[in-house]
Amino acid sequence: MAPGATTSIIAVDGKVALLPIQLGTADFLVHHIHAFTIHVIVLILLKGVLFARSYRLIPDKANLGFHFPCDGPGRGGTCQVSTWDHSDVWGNISDQGVVTHITGGNFAQSSITINGWLRDFLWAQASQQELIESIVWAHNKLKVAPATQPRALSIVQGRAVGVTHYLLGGIATTWAFFLARIIAEDLKGILALRFPRFSQGLAQDPTTRRIWFGITTAHDFKNHDDITEERIYQNIFASHFGQLAIIFLWTSGNLFHVAWQGNFESWVRDPLHWWYIISLRSNEDLYSGALFLLFLSVISLLGGWLHLQPKWKPSISWFKNAESRLNHHLSGLFGVSSLAWTGHLVHVAILGSREEYVRWNNFLDILPHPQELGPLFTGQWNLSQNPNSSSHLFGLALASLRVIPSLVAQHIYSLPAYAFIAQDFTTQVALYTHHQYIEGFIMTGAFAHGAIFFIRDYNPKQNGDNVLARMLDHKEAITSHLSWACLFLGFHTLGLYVHNDVMLAFGTPEKQILIEPIFAQWIQSTHGKTSYGFDVLLSSTSSPAFNAGPGDFLVHHAITLGLHTTTLILVKGDLDARGFKLMPDKKDFGYSFPCDGPGRGGTCDISAWDAFYFAVFWMLNTIGWGNVSQFQESSTYLMGWLRDYLWLNSSQLINGYNPFGMNSLSVWTWMFLFEHLVWATRFMFLISWHGYWQESIETLAWAHERTPLANFIRWRDKPVALSIIQARLVGLAHFSIGYIFTYAAFLIASTSGKFELITETLGYLDTYFVKWFTHVCCQKQQDPVGKDEKIFSFL
Repeated sequence: MAPGATTSIIAVDGKVALLPIQLGTADFLVHHIHAFTIHVIVLILLKGVLFARSYRLIPDKANLGFHFPCDGPGRGGTCQVSTWDHSDVWGNISDQGVVTHITGGNFAQSSITINGWLRDFLWAQASQQELIESIVWAHNKLKVAPATQPRALSIVQGRAVGVTHYLLGGIATTWAFFLARIIAEDLKGILALRFPRFSQGLAQDPTTRRIWFGITTAHDFKNHDDITEERIYQNIFASHFGQLAIIFLWTSGNLFHVAWQGNFESWVRDPLHWWYIISLRSNEDLYSGALFLLFLSVISLLGGWLHLQPKWKPSISWFKNAESRLNHHLSGLFGVSSLAWTGHLVHVAILGSREEYVRWNNFLDILPHPQELGPLFTGQWNLSQNPNSSSHLFGLALASLRVIPSLVAQHIYSLPAYAFIAQDFTTQVALYTHHQYIEGFIMTGAFAHGAIFFIRDYNPKQNGDNVLARMLDHKEAITSHLSWACLFLGFHTLGLYVHNDVMLAFGTPEKQILIEPIFAQWIQSTHGKTSYGFDVLLSSTSSPAFNAGPGDFLVHHAITLGLHTTTLILVKGDLDARGFKLMPDKKDFGYSFPCDGPGRGGTCDISAWDAFYFAVFWMLNTIGWGNVSQFQESSTYLMGWLRDYLWLNSSQLINGYNPFGMNSLSVWTWMFLFEHLVWATRFMFLISWHGYWQESIETLAWAHERTPLANFIRWRDKPVALSIIQARLVGLAHFSIGYIFTYAAFLIASTSGKFELITETLGYLDTYFVKWFTHVCCQKQQDPVGKDEKIFSFL
């Protein structure tokens, strides 16, 4: 018998299916009652949806809206036919299989709830008007009088209130019924045994030793009757809930008494005390905290009691699954607590510093957003995209966010923070590239949002002489300075690479221009040391993944060239989005357009979309300048990059399949091959807007219609060539996806393949020397290494 099961059911393959109860005739009937009720509910709701627009009785039902009391005089006076009336249904299943819904009865309802439900449904009748006005007349004689004239509810309003009463009352009374029955059953067992229940021998003692010994041995679980390892775990687990309940109750009492008889509000006026109060600024806050902690105490008590019940007792395997439990607690500790603390700071603490206090009655309509969470729950999500009127200033948040993944990427490998990650080059290079991709797409998206904002939402009159206006006024200076930086980086970086290439070609490598990154080396050498006075001579030299050298100096300037050029394209596209000297009315053409049109010069590739399009190419290609630590000696000239970075690393990747079979790089080889195909396909789309592609497209369509599949899949529209904008979008998508996956396969396979080769070599060496040592020490006659002499040819 498996733990927790009352019967063993042998299923397929001999597996044991655990059921908490034995199924019988009653369960068969109850489940069919459940199925009947569920089908009736689905029928009513489905009929309401399908007949929402019209049906034979009311053909123009759609004009009457979602809910209406009747179809009106002169039409038959049919009531209860709106879609709202069909949704006026509810199913509630108790543990005995009693199904309750509005179309039926519910004997578990208390008489008060039924009366309240009937009363609310009858409010729609005019006969209740006199009763309501009589109550209000009596109420007017009191000191607190209503400000409005009482009126009877409409039938729709009355039903809405009635359904609310019914649901709340039904849920509350059903749960009360459950708890009362469970507690009554437990009380029977408790009253049948004397204290302490865990020791029947001690319970039979007629003296008061029974009480004191019972208290002192309550937690001596190993000496309890019928104790097992599983029950010990369960009792300790349940005791934790009790301890939490005591802590919450004790803290709640402290807060209550401080608020009741303390001088908290005068003490908190001293700013020096604000650090201790965790945003509790008044006695009302203390009372709220006390009530909340009291609620947590009750929840903890119920949790401890619940986990001692037979149906809810955890098994011993659950307690011994340390890994899952650790992950569960860590996710709760770091994840949930971080979210909760962030929510508190954003939605409560920051507002409290502005003298705006968040309470239960206003948390849906108070800052940080002018309407706070209201737009979220009402579907007006566009209002939450940005605090300002324009949703596309949201790009500023993206521009700020892009800094974080870029910094993470740079520091993952240059200043490693995790143990052993400095020796795991595959992980380092994958993390670097991954975070740089995130940074690149966030940055280009930020500039795209900025361009759309300038075109669609920017108003020069409302932004006179502010930062946006001054930025547009000085756009020529901004773009020219960026252009100068790009030209400087391009000529000098490429010039150094070309010079070093020529020196290698002439056989004089000593004449290379090699610049040591002394500032980067100084930062790396001080890694892990105190920040209050660097002692470079005593600093660690082994903590970084590698020591920066001339190759790193050059490649970082090459990456800087790519970043500055990408930024130049995006900034120029944003600042010229509204217009420039060549096309002053550019904003009237929108975010993307192919050319400026006939009679204006025929200038193409000048829309803000084209700037985004070109920048993505630069961004992705910049990330391709990867980790140079694998070929330090040859990373200072271009042939070294081609030979020792691209060709050498691609060779082992291409050999994932070779005449001798497959290896661990085979999967990456196929990804490398197929994603090259996707990457290369983008050429077809990037030129498919030319007219000479029209015939090719129509030929393909004609051939497609002649295939046997034409009866099932038919190209019903006349094929036409893509516009330049459409083709570039499709081409850019192919380039991005193909590039990312091609580079991923290249990077991961080449890096891991290189270090797997080293590991395999070390394994051969270990085997060789062990056997050689055994041969020498034991003086065996035969050569033990024999077959392993191939290690020398392998090396």
